[in-house]
Amino acid sequence: MSTTSRKEVVIIVLPDSKRFHFCGLGLEGDDHNTWHDYDDLFTSVEIIMQDAKIASNVTSVSELRSCGNSIDHLVKFNTWNGNIEYRIGLLLREIHRESSDEFIKTLTLHLRGCISQRELAKSISEAKAIEIINALNNLDAVINTI
Repeated sequence: MSTTSRKEVVIIVLPDSKRFHFCGLGLEGDDHNTWHDYDDLFTSVEIIMQDAKIASNVTSVSELRSCGNSIDHLVKFNTWNGNIEYRIGLLLREIHRESSDEFIKTLTLHLRGCISQRELAKSISEAKAIEIINALNNLDAVINTI
């Protein structure tokens, strides 16, 4: 069974331009000058760390110190463990970007085997249902790519 551990990394935030930079974990870029845009700092940091399979989730982003126009923040996170629940969570996050909360609840019930695809389809439009059901039929392949 995989386990997670809690780790930390410092990020530099430029609040005026709404950009941030990782100071480690291989996310700083080849030239150590990769900056990421953000609307919501916590969410943006978490998405990048999850997509890079570094973090299962971010637990906090807190201000450390200011220096001129930049602010250093400490990011605490649980390390990526690659288990199925986290991978399904990432898949749900992608689906959620274009779906309602009610659909997410229904999809979660379906993934847990509590309701049928037919019941799932009742919660969304027919076109979206066909798209999601096709994705669910290939769920193993999708999860293995996350």
